[in-house]
Amino acid sequence: MAPQRNGKVILWAPAIVPKRLIPAFATRDHNDVRKVLVIGSGPAALGAIESLRLNGFTGEIIMVSKGTKMPYDKTKLTKSFKNLNYDNLILRDEDWFDA
Repeated sequence: MAPQRNGKVILWAPAIVPKRLIPAFATRDHNDVRKVLVIGSGPAALGAIESLRLNGFTGEIIMVSKGTKMPYDKTKLTKSFKNLNYDNLILRDEDWFDA
């Protein structure tokens, strides 16, 4: 139960709240021989990979895609062609995939 003072619930909040919290992902354990194959490189594929790591999966994750570039947000391509920059479309940087 939350602490109370004079009939009011007391809550604690950090002084600075980051714009985006980065969850703790499980890292690859090379002793874990399990493998998962993810087909595609869109947001659903990345969501599946994130879910696996958030839930402690330490095996190998293999992503297969017909694209030759890092996974990018294809929906942004349909919204604006002005000032289109590939770096702004990337869903995760290359280091994220290597972890």
